[in-house]
Amino acid sequence: MTFRRVLNVLTLVLVVGLLIALRHELVQAWNLLSKVNIWILLLIVPLQFLSYYANGAAIFSYLKKRGHMQKVKNWDMARMALELNFVNHILPTAGVSGVSYMTWRLNKLGVSSGRATLAQVVRLAASFGSF
Repeated sequence: MTFRRVLNVLTLVLVVGLLIALRHELVQAWNLLSKVNIWILLLIVPLQFLSYYANGAAIFSYLKKRGHMQKVKNWDMARMALELNFVNHILPTAGVSGVSYMTWRLNKLGVSSGRATLAQVVRLAASFGSF
């Protein structure tokens, strides 16, 4: 068995174990869900997607304006922003792992490491400024 397969099986076992251990919490969350305003909950989904899209657009628009990147599809921008968010949440390193991950992803698109890091600094500054 390959390392990847072992890691996948181990992850699956861990997720099932967590679901079993936290089943009472899941039942309580399901019961609390009936008290949530469904319209606000449904509004969160497109707003969250728009937020991820804007984060991806901030990085890519900076790189495109500087001439460091060619055309990237909108779906790819949103997907990479989702990946960045996932990495930042799954690895609690105060964003360092996300910067490393995005640098690696952008490097595959032909962007140098320094420019990819600078694009993320610009994104963070723009996000900070918008708040």
